[in-house]
Amino acid sequence: MVKVDDKDNVENEPLRSRDQLQEEEDVEASSQLSLHGLQLAKREKRSIMHKVAANAINLKIDKTMALREARGNKCNYVLGLASCILAVSLVAAMNTLFEYTPLLFLSIAEYNVGEIDVTVHPSSWTTLSFLNFSNVRRTIGGDDVLFNYSSPRWSLSTSVWNAKFCNQDGWNFRNASDRYLGKAGSKCGMHAESQTLSCVAEQCGASDHGQLFLIDSFLEERMGLGSHWHLDPVPAGGVYLHRDLATMMNATVGNDVILQFSLGDLLRIALPGSLTAPLGDHDSVSFLSSTSILLPVRVSNIFEQSGGKLDEEATDAVVMEYSTFIETVSKNLSPNVQYLEDSFSQIDLYEFAQYLCYNLPPPRSLFYMKNDYSAVQTKVLQMISRLVTKIGFEFIDARIMLLEELRILRTISIFLGLIINIIIVALVFLLCLLMYSLLIISVENRAFDLGVLRMVGMTRTGVIRLLLLQTFLTSVPGWAIGLLVSKFLIAAVLDLLKSIFEWKSVPEVETFSILYATFIGLLVPAVAVVLPIRKALSVSLTDALDIQRNKVVAVKVSLERASENIIPTPLIVIGGLMTMFGVLVYYMFPLALLTFNLTLLLYIFFALLMGILAGLVLLSLNIERPVEYLVTNLFFWWSQDSMRTTLQKNLIAHRIRNRKTTLMYSLSLAFVVFVIVLLSMQIEQFKLNQLRKNGSVLAMYCPTLVTAASASRDIDGFVKSNTNVKDFALVSHSLRTVTSQNNRIRTLGRVVSAGNDVYAVSPNFLKVASQGFLTIRDQHPSYFDQLTESLYSAMGSQSMLIGSLYMDNMAMTLNSSFLLQLQGEPVKYERLRPMAFLDGVPKLTMSRYPARQFQDAIVSFPTFARLVRHLKEGYSVRDIPLYYALFELKEGLSQEDMNDISDQISNLASDLGCRPRDVRSRYRGFQIASDAMGIFSSLTTSVALVVSFFSLVSSMFANIQEQAKELGLLRAIGVTRDWIARLYTMEATVLVLSSALLGLGIGAIVASTVTAQQTMFTQLPLLLTFPPDIIVVLLCGAVGSACLSSYLPARRVMQQNIVKLLKAR
Repeated sequence: MVKVDDKDNVENEPLRSRDQLQEEEDVEASSQLSLHGLQLAKREKRSIMHKVAANAINLKIDKTMALREARGNKCNYVLGLASCILAVSLVAAMNTLFEYTPLLFLSIAEYNVGEIDVTVHPSSWTTLSFLNFSNVRRTIGGDDVLFNYSSPRWSLSTSVWNAKFCNQDGWNFRNASDRYLGKAGSKCGMHAESQTLSCVAEQCGASDHGQLFLIDSFLEERMGLGSHWHLDPVPAGGVYLHRDLATMMNATVGNDVILQFSLGDLLRIALPGSLTAPLGDHDSVSFLSSTSILLPVRVSNIFEQSGGKLDEEATDAVVMEYSTFIETVSKNLSPNVQYLEDSFSQIDLYEFAQYLCYNLPPPRSLFYMKNDYSAVQTKVLQMISRLVTKIGFEFIDARIMLLEELRILRTISIFLGLIINIIIVALVFLLCLLMYSLLIISVENRAFDLGVLRMVGMTRTGVIRLLLLQTFLTSVPGWAIGLLVSKFLIAAVLDLLKSIFEWKSVPEVETFSILYATFIGLLVPAVAVVLPIRKALSVSLTDALDIQRNKVVAVKVSLERASENIIPTPLIVIGGLMTMFGVLVYYMFPLALLTFNLTLLLYIFFALLMGILAGLVLLSLNIERPVEYLVTNLFFWWSQDSMRTTLQKNLIAHRIRNRKTTLMYSLSLAFVVFVIVLLSMQIEQFKLNQLRKNGSVLAMYCPTLVTAASASRDIDGFVKSNTNVKDFALVSHSLRTVTSQNNRIRTLGRVVSAGNDVYAVSPNFLKVASQGFLTIRDQHPSYFDQLTESLYSAMGSQSMLIGSLYMDNMAMTLNSSFLLQLQGEPVKYERLRPMAFLDGVPKLTMSRYPARQFQDAIVSFPTFARLVRHLKEGYSVRDIPLYYALFELKEGLSQEDMNDISDQISNLASDLGCRPRDVRSRYRGFQIASDAMGIFSSLTTSVALVVSFFSLVSSMFANIQEQAKELGLLRAIGVTRDWIARLYTMEATVLVLSSALLGLGIGAIVASTVTAQQTMFTQLPLLLTFPPDIIVVLLCGAVGSACLSSYLPARRVMQQNIVKLLKAR
């Protein structure tokens, strides 16, 4: 047991008490701190809640005031709401149209070359004649594989006879023996001295030339080839004829026709399968003469348009069904090879395709839905490269004619895309200006109310919040309604595009358009409210509360403090923007040239063009008053002097507010004129380019070597018998084609050379060819009317017409000589002189710019023959082959007369073995784009007039309200209501007419600048043309809007009594 000392306990007790006391004090202090922190947190929470409640109350008050303002000033609210609806709906529609512009040009390209993305042919170096479509399809995959949208095809040159014109006496065209061997006594077939005369030709006369196409309707429909082809599969034993060919043959549906074509390769394939075929028969004369098939078929239908299956130049097309072709031919073989009927009928033509057509997987239009050609090219070529690799690139050649056609149209596509982008930017700017005008008028009218609010304690933040709420009270409902309207507008745009281009379906891009329109719809009021807020905050409280002083001020005095702290913000912003613009152009322009980025280069040009447009608009504001004075005295000279004097004083007093309307009208009308001229210029550029390539409206092209001497006799007889054709001109095949050798132009020292091709033309070539394309830079003096006539003189026999590029690159003059190098063994040279240097010529290629290094040259027919004799002995003028025949028509012919002449030229071309060329057929593909552009320009004009009308209404209404006291004084001294209404109507008319004249002048200057640039680029005779109907509509619409926007508000104010007018503030 341990005993504890009590003395130690007594000594330790005070120590324990002190520790406990310290702990209790610490606990108590901690509790007090926690309580204090809790109280502070509660205070902060109450403060935050108080602020939130206060802000909610202020927001509620602001909402009430904004709603009251909207109800009190319904006109401005409706105009602002309409502006937001226009901004959202139109931007959505315009952007949708912009997103679908690639499909527009895809439709044009498909019309020209057909709806085939790529054609696959046996490679020339492999000596293969066929492709095994069945094997290729198995190699690539099943029916749903990415690259299995394909179809085999054959294309054969054929002669065509109409059986109803055959001599039926004792000769039956359906009898194979009669067709191939002939009747006793005939001079064809086995009775002919030579194997060249066909029995069908003997009985039926001259044939027409056609191109036989074998198509698989089912496979081509599956792959989307021929989306506008509305005919059923061709029945067995039948054909479909193109309307032009049927017209030349005088054939109708139900007629029998006879086709002649060669199938030697297929018949040789059938030889090993025939057990009765004679040995060595594939080399016998009998077999070789029997490879030409004479096939009787019936015309099942006649089509006018190829519907995307063929290119638009296939006007001599004969279409048969791929799957029934072998069966039809096997029953109509020559009796000399009748033993091949069974083996030939067993041939699977799908294993012996001449070429294969491939399309990208559906929807294939998605691969072309880019406005940048480079992006489309990259995307399509990647897919085609994968396809070619899968098939075996070492055995095939791939041709992408559709992509090549899009490349030709890429410049027009880029221009159209830029135009649409500019229209969107311009519409957004006009709508921002309109919204700003409405808000600034509201701020000016509410200056007293805002002054009272500021006097009772509203802060600058409260004023900003109030104006923002008022703005978004307009923009949010406008955005919602605009989205709803855009849905119907986009649907209407898509229906319109589908009806114009006959699209069955289109890819969906509506989501992006709506998002873009939402962004613009919220951006417009956000940007437009900035300056009205600054205006509201810049008015002093004294001026805002002074209701006795008139707000209309004719003279203003501004004082600027000479303080170092004042920063000139406008000058800094303008200087910064100009510097940034200069730096970007200085860097981007060389970048576009070095990278050959045509899109970037055109964007730079259009940015500069927009700068010109903006500068001209600002310049017009400085001559606004003189123009208004001229318009007043020109159009209202008949009015009283007092009326004109008061009108001039009103225009001066309202100049600041009217300036916004002047700016909107001049900018919008200048913009409309610019867009319309630019769109029409693109259409005209396309037509002129096609006309220059064709040489004349109607022409004849001879791909085969038909001699010009023999053809000219038939053409001359045709021209003499047709009173609507004045003359014709001939163009030979090139020297390179005739000699199969290249030729070059060299200086006498043989230091500088350039590629060249020489053509012979008739003396009247420049007279008959389409006018306007000949541009002469320098020429020898001549007594002849035409340059080409000079080539047939003594001096001309030693001369040629060459492009002016050689004048610069080779330092040539008219007194210089040069060498024409003729490739041969050995190389021959002919020394010639330039008769003239040409910047441009119809049909052939001549230019002054180095972009076209390989150019053409023109000589006479005797000179051409002399050049050929260097390589071919005994060559004469009669041996020169005809390349083109151009026809000069009488002026003022109707379309029906031209169609008749075109049909007659088609018959003549068929007799000569040539092909007709009607430039109007090239216009048809672009006509759909022209229709779309017409609708687009009409929509743009309407929108610009509507937006400007809204601005005019708001300005005139504010002008009338602002001068209520003056109007009351005028009424008090006896001025009538009609006099005052006429005064404001005349003010609005003068304002709008002067703005319209300025806008039309600005648009004309900008359009002429663009036309001059395009003329330089394209070397086409583009003329600046203003559509008079659009100009009349613009002026009439402007005058009508002026009367409507001023007379009715003035009459409404004049209905108030004089006392109320005098009390207006």
